Formats: sequence, structure tokens, C-alpha cells
Amino acid sequence: MTYYMQLSFNVVFEQTATNEKCKKEQISRAINSILSQQDHSYRMQLSPLSPKPKELLLAIAKEGHAEHITSGNFVRKHHLTSSSSVQSAIRQLTEEGWITYSANNRNRTYQIADSFLRLWILNTYGEGFSLP
Repeated sequence: MTYYMQLSFNVVFEQTATNEKCKKEQISRAINSILSQQDHSYRMQLSPLSPKPKELLLAIAKEGHAEHITSGNFVRKHHLTSSSSVQSAIRQLTEEGWITYSANNRNRTYQIADSFLRLWILNTYGEGFSLP
């Protein structure tokens, strides 16, 4: 993550004229440029994954911070196969370092470990992303 942040700041710095303030659009363009540069790499990284873990990655990317991922509501909302397939996929994705989670009061909140991978997934397979 630190690498991508530094790279983003570097690209934005290069695009911002002296004595000019950086605009949100410049940050979006910088991030989109980095995502384009990483496209092949991300596709290669994801290629060994079977469809079910990929589908769950997309669902988690859309949520940002996903909770109750084995619930019927989550499974239906994201058109996943079943709760048991989500359990298998989450185990694989966690073991392989694709996702991380935090736990509180027996609930786990899942997120994609690489924030730029999440943005790339949203751009490539989802609705894109927007900056706050």
C-alpha cells in the first residue's frame, strides 16, 4: 500500500503546476493511471483462482468492508452460489493473503488486503470507484 500511495503522490506532484493546488480529479487520474499500469500484473495474479473465490473477491470489493458474508442476504445480494462455497472461498482467500479480517463480538469484517487491487477489481468488474 505504501508503494502505491507514494507512486500516486509522485504522479499527482508531476501533474500539479507550481503554486497550484491539487484537485480531486488529478488524484483520480493518477490512480487510474496506476491501475492501468498494473492491469496485466493483477490479471496474472488472479488467473490461478477458480471462479468462486474470484466472485467472492468481487463481492468483498463492492462492499469495501464485508460482514456476515455467509448469510443468505449477502449470498443473494452478490449472486454467490451458497454459504458453504463462500466458507471454502474465504478460507482459501485468507490463507493465500488476498483478504484480511478484523474480529469483534464474534463478527468478522473482511476486506481485500491490497487496496489498489480492490480499486482495480471495481474498475474492471464492478461499477468503478470514486474518491470521497
